[in-house]
Amino acid sequence: MPIVYLGNTSPSNVEGDTYQVTTIYANEPNRLANLNAIKSLWPYHAEKPAAWVECDDQRLAEDIADIFTDGTNICQIGRPDEWGAEEVIDSEATEEEEEEEEVDNG
Repeated sequence: MPIVYLGNTSPSNVEGDTYQVTTIYANEPNRLANLNAIKSLWPYHAEKPAAWVECDDQRLAEDIADIFTDGTNICQIGRPDEWGAEEVIDSEATEEEEEEEEVDNG
């Protein structure tokens, strides 16, 4: 199940100038259903299109970026450095590799 992270510059549940990372679990049976679900859920989370998308499914990330790119917004693929990296996605890493890295890092 792909996990989608979206850069939300206008959270609908927060007052003032702020931003947040919105996480959506893309658990629909196919890519089109996931795209439709994300598109229909987004207005409940934000007042503006997503600023960026990060996903462990590159094709899904590209399709989502297309949805949120319009005449006033460009939704980039990948989390910009200024948004921090609280949740880093590495689709190539396995749980075993992650455990080995934790052990190596002490």
